[in-house]
Amino acid sequence: MFPFFWTGVWNIFAYYSPLGDLFTYSQSAMTWNSFRQIASFGGRAMLDFFMVWFGTVVVEMFGNLDKSDDDTMASAAAQSSDARDMKSHLVNKLFSSLSLFCLFFALLLGYGGGQTSILPGSFYQKSYSKYITRDVIRAGCVIGNTDGTGYSLQDRQYWFAKTEQLAKDGAKLVLWSEETYQTFNTTDLQSFLNQASSVASNNSIYLGVSYINNIPGTMENLLTLISPNGTILITYNKAHPVLGVEDQPPGPNVLQYVDTPDLGRVGVGICFDFNFPSFMDQAGANQVDLMLQASWTWGPIGTFHARGNSLRAIENGFTMLRCGSQGMSGVFTATSDSPYQQNFATLTNQTLIFQVPLLGYARTTYTVFKGAFGWLCLAIGLCLFMLIMGIHTISIVRRKRTNAQALVK
Repeated sequence: MFPFFWTGVWNIFAYYSPLGDLFTYSQSAMTWNSFRQIASFGGRAMLDFFMVWFGTVVVEMFGNLDKSDDDTMASAAAQSSDARDMKSHLVNKLFSSLSLFCLFFALLLGYGGGQTSILPGSFYQKSYSKYITRDVIRAGCVIGNTDGTGYSLQDRQYWFAKTEQLAKDGAKLVLWSEETYQTFNTTDLQSFLNQASSVASNNSIYLGVSYINNIPGTMENLLTLISPNGTILITYNKAHPVLGVEDQPPGPNVLQYVDTPDLGRVGVGICFDFNFPSFMDQAGANQVDLMLQASWTWGPIGTFHARGNSLRAIENGFTMLRCGSQGMSGVFTATSDSPYQQNFATLTNQTLIFQVPLLGYARTTYTVFKGAFGWLCLAIGLCLFMLIMGIHTISIVRRKRTNAQALVK
């Protein structure tokens, strides 16, 4: 019962708490690629379930071993043959739950291992030329400051100069890290967007600029995506500000995307948004090909956060470009640790270039059922709890009735 309850409760937190799935149990297993890949089948909830189920089996094993020792000693005092029979029964009981766990886990781990080891078109012993795509673009990251600087007009020119240099180096897509710039009034905002459009059109690039719109009476954490002809395609306001850190009101919990002739269907999100399945599941539902994530992390959580967020690509079948300050930037695909995956530790005030494969949307089982596994676990846990409580209540009533009858006699 415990694994079902645990998984169901954390599923509620992931969908409805202000922290999303940031502290879920499976976060500690993000370096095990075959295990991570199971998320394409049942999502993060399935990873949580198997980790907790394993812990439950271990506890049960030790509990049965203690009981076996006590019962064996008592039985030996009575009759050695009975002790052997009881020990055999306890051993069978001990290994039944363990065997069941191993069976299901082996099947799903085989699924995950197969997904990570066999890319589409690569079976059996095919050469790279048979299945590795040549449809690749160069994408650049502009990593801003994280010390409250970088917001002056001079700084703006500096960030755009970095952007143009990346374009000269061959980047067809440039994404700024979260809050690289800040606008302070309507005139400043319009001037900034006009310049961003000019840089995009003059260099024929897709440009994603991430900035704070700090106009009096308004505070927004924005990401604007601009096409190579200078047209603004998306202006997105961060839907999930970090609790206790960001004071601005949240934007709508709606994932914005746009169809492009060069990159396919492109969606955008900002940092903490990727911790919320209610937001990210929309990428799978709308068959997004490429997700852009502008990010800014701090303290020791940079790698921790990036690896957890990359699980969304596995669940929802998209390719992901992450540009983040004080964290990990890179390219993540729907296959964990695929040949296309690239990541690099980033600090502040720097640029990077990655090769982004245009793999297109990959349909996964998770995109069909979304968070159904977590909700199913919650339902099963509640049913088991009510069943156990009902049996316990009936047992108490019968015991009281028996005692009452004994007193009457």
